Amino acid sequence: MLPYKKTLKPIKTENKCGLLYFDNLWDQFDTKRIFYISDIDDLDETNNTRGKHINYDCNEILVVQKGLITVNLKKDDQSYTFDCKKNDYIYIPKYYYLEIIIKSKDTCYFVLCDNIR
Repeated sequence: MLPYKKTLKPIKTENKCGLLYFDNLWDQFDTKRIFYISDIDDLDETNNTRGKHINYDCNEILVVQKGLITVNLKKDDQSYTFDCKKNDYIYIPKYYYLEIIIKSKDTCYFVLCDNIR
């Protein structure tokens, strides 16, 4: 499967506070691990990137909860760039070089992995 980006759409449920964001496309994704990145107080022009590696043993789904990021993926002659904001998510297949450029200090995102390392 190739990388892709989608946006979670809000649903207001009657007689309940807040907005619900969900997607049922992950029924083929068996989550084994979750982590999140936040509290990015040390962001500057020389320290703004995470990732910088290839996941050889897991696929990931990255969900932006707040802020702005750019995700660059590269594998062989294929490359993808995704600009992401709140409620965007990206499917990241294994074997892609991953680079996440954080564009704002208020950024928070979480990642679902289908394998435990």
